[in-house]
Amino acid sequence: DIIKLMGASGAGFVVVETVGVGQSELDIIEVADTVVVVLVPESGDSIQTMKAGIMEIGDLFVVNKSDRKGAQSLAAELRGTLAVRAGAKAGWRPPVLLTKAVDGTGVAEVAREIERHGDFLKESGALKIKRRERMKNELMRETERALSSVLAKAVKDGAPASEVVSSVLEGRRSVVEGAEEITRLLTDGGGNK
Repeated sequence: DIIKLMGASGAGFVVVETVGVGQSELDIIEVADTVVVVLVPESGDSIQTMKAGIMEIGDLFVVNKSDRKGAQSLAAELRGTLAVRAGAKAGWRPPVLLTKAVDGTGVAEVAREIERHGDFLKESGALKIKRRERMKNELMRETERALSSVLAKAVKDGAPASEVVSSVLEGRRSVVEGAEEITRLLTDGGGNK
């Protein structure tokens, strides 16, 4: 919601930093047009990238602390992995860049590549498709949340569907039969709406 608010207020670019490799990092594809994966040579990220699936979500890969041992080999490993990926991302080949953020080395190149990726998304039509898919997914999540609330009201004690819950708990109906009956009650107007 904050990203949407910032975009609506005219922010040209909104930068979102995730907490690291894990589910929240993978969730970034639900909100970002361009995903920049930043790795450092001494943290064993080369192995983590393969396991965590971030190779699939990255639009740019940055090896920071490029002055440290292992930076060049990590960049080479990333380039090699990306080179064998079939079809890349519908015509986009994610670049692998080296930076040294402490003194700004390579940062301007990262900014240029982010802009280049944005231009690619617009020109290819992928941005429109990506944002429509994102909106559809958000609509589905909100609909599921709303339906879950309706369902909770419909099955509470004394509500029309509570008898169905009791019949499942007592073994008179299977879970599938109970779900079908509750769905019928809700869609036929018999549930608590």
